[in-house]
Formats: sequence, C-alpha cells, structure tokens
Amino acid sequence: EGRPEPTAAWLEGLARDEGEEALERLLPHELLGVGEFSPVEAARAAFRRLGRHFHPDKSASPHSALLFDQLRAALDQFKSGSWRTAQDDDDRRRFFTDAAVVELNRTSHAAAAASEGPLWLVQYFAPWCHQCIANKAYYVLAARRLSQILGDRVRVGALRCGVPRKPGGWCETELGVPEHPTFRALAKGFALELGPSLPQPLLPELLVNFTLRAAADLRRQRAAAQRGEGLRQLTPAAAASADFVASPQLVLFTE
Repeated sequence: EGRPEPTAAWLEGLARDEGEEALERLLPHELLGVGEFSPVEAARAAFRRLGRHFHPDKSASPHSALLFDQLRAALDQFKSGSWRTAQDDDDRRRFFTDAAVVELNRTSHAAAAASEGPLWLVQYFAPWCHQCIANKAYYVLAARRLSQILGDRVRVGALRCGVPRKPGGWCETELGVPEHPTFRALAKGFALELGPSLPQPLLPELLVNFTLRAAADLRRQRAAAQRGEGLRQLTPAAAASADFVASPQLVLFTE
C-alpha cells in the first residue's frame, strides 16, 4: 500500500465509501495531510488547497459540506493542539471499535513486545490505507477465532502508523514496518512477521494459522530457556571440588 497525499479525489472516495465515521477517525494532521508537528502555516496551506475543492458554494460534490466542515475543524484543532490530550479517549477516532482488537499506542506496544505472558498478534495499520480499511472486518474475525482457540494465551492488537504520509514515519524508522498492513506476533525476546498484501477473504485463516505457528514456536523457545536456567558454568576448580565429585553429575562439554 502506498502513501497517498490526501487529494480531493481520495477524500471524496473516503466520504462516499466509508462515510462521516471514517473521516472522524482521522486525526487533524492526517486529514490535512501534514506531519503531526508541522508548522501551522503548512496546515493552513493544506486547508486552502483542499478547501477550494469542497467549498459548498463552488463544489457540486454531494459530500462537499461534510468535507469542508471536517477540514475546517481539523485546521482549528491542529492550531490549538487540544486534540493531542484527548485522542486516546476519543472512541470516534478508534479504527477498531470491536473489543476483540486492542488499539495500542507506543507505550502499550512496547509492553506487548516485552510480554512474558500472552503472545500478541499486532497489525500495523494506517487509517488512510485502503487495504487496511478493506481488511478491518477480517482482522476482527481472526481475533475472535484466536480467542476461541487460544483463550488468554493470545491478545490481538493494532498500532496506528502512517503519519506523516511519506517515508520516514515512526513505525518505519523505529519499528522497521515496511508497509501497511503488516502483521507481527510479539512477546519478550520473540518476533515473527507475516508479510503484507494478503488476499482479503483468506486473511482470517492465514492469520489464525500464522498465530498458532507463532504460539508453538514461542512455547518451544520458552521451554528451551527454562531448561537452560538449570545449567551453570563449570570451572576447573569447581569440577575438582569435593561437593561436585561427591554425587553423580551431568556435564555438557562445549567448545
């Protein structure tokens, strides 16, 4: 999935296909197509460019009034910065509203990657990504199926990426996410990636099989680590000690 600039045609298609709810899920800088910490003048320029297309007095689009109001509100919120303090608590901006999928932020994603308990299946998505939108319902189906099979041994989450809409975003530079959507199974000391661009109808089955394989790999890794905890490094002096030779010992010789 590429990283499109928010053109008038793209916004028109999003409003037509997904409606007002999809627009409200976009954060102000995502709707305007600027970086989160871009200068206010960049946001004003984006509003002028897009606003010309959707001014109700000039546009014939049936969605012009909705889009113009959304763009104007996005500019006001961007200038005030107030949306940053409320975005985590705003249900309307959550991409996944089903409780089967947990929307992660950077802190909770780090906790998932350090999990010593359940395995996490994480989707890295962008709210403007057409494939992410098309796959959303399939991902929820996979999450519900995994809950039935593995119970509390697995959690399913999603991390919002794709800001700004150009190479070099946080997910790409810090997490190495190549594109959207990308799927990974995570736990402490464990990471397995399933490539992007999956056929949509087969996505739930592919994700379930991928996660089951990852869970089996994680169990083997943890079992091996537990066995390793019972080993101690043997020095020549310890091997010659009376305590060591007083009873049978199993010794592993390595180079």
